[in-house]
This record gives sequence, structure tokens and C-alpha cells, in this order.
Amino acid sequence: MKLIFDNCRVPDENILGNVGDGFIQSMKVLDGGRISIAALSLGIAKGAYQVALQYSKEREAFGQPIGGFQSIAHYLADALVEVEASKLLCYEAAWAKQNGKELRRLASMAKIQSCETFRAVASVTIQIYGGLGFTLEADPQLFFRRAKHLQNSLWDYSYLRNQLSEEILG
Repeated sequence: MKLIFDNCRVPDENILGNVGDGFIQSMKVLDGGRISIAALSLGIAKGAYQVALQYSKEREAFGQPIGGFQSIAHYLADALVEVEASKLLCYEAAWAKQNGKELRRLASMAKIQSCETFRAVASVTIQIYGGLGFTLEADPQLFFRRAKHLQNSLWDYSYLRNQLSEEILG
């Protein structure tokens, strides 16, 4: 479906913002959207971490919970570090938005970091679940698919990385 506004006049009292600043306004809205996606990714990553942690305490191999094995414990420790690091960046981006600070860079960094954390934690959750993690009967595969979807929402990693690079290098 296509919607075309041809010879459409908007009365002055109905104009939002300044005439000619529509692109700038839309980019500001998208910055807020990236913060929202970052927060969503972070929340689900934390949930995926908790699912993996609980499973590692319940699932037994060789007569003990698999969480007692060093490799599983290290996966969980690394996942927790990533979740907590992403949380700080999300909080900083949300604070900047709330306080009217420049947030293009922070919004992009928060989205990149949180989405990457979500993907990594989802991957770890699949590994902890073993073969069951790939099946539709268990949630880890759903976490991973959702993580990949959110990574590509409101611009993907490559676009945001290029945007950050241009801003950093001038």
C-alpha cells in the first residue's frame, strides 16, 4: 500500500518542530528506539542467563550438576560479566536521553553492545543445554533467533559501527 501526500498543506499550528528539520527529528526518535532495543536485548539476555544458570544447577552428568564443571562455570561467569557491562552502557544511554544530552553515539554503542551480549548469552545457553538447546522443545533456540532479529533492528552492527567510526574520526 502506498500513501502519497501531493499538494498537502499543514496549518502552521499543526507543524511539529521546525520546517525542514524532519530528518533530524526522525533520527532523534531512532536514537531513542535504539536505546529501547538495547534495553530489550539486555533484559532478555539476563533472562537467558538465568535460564542457563538454573539448567546448569538441575542437569546432572557423571553424578553431579553440570554447573560444577569448570567449562560450564566459565561460560556462566563470562555471560554474567557481559550482561553487567551492557547494563551500564544502557543505563548511561537512558540517562543521557532523560537529561537531554547528545545520545547518538551512546544509543548506537548501547544497541551494539547489548545486542551482541544477547547473542553471545543465547549462544552460551544453547551450548549449556547441549543438543536440546537446538530443538524447538527448549527456549535457547528462541533466544538465539530473537537476538539475531534485534541485532538487525534499527540498523545492523555494520551500519552502526561505520557511523561510530565516522563520528570518532571526524
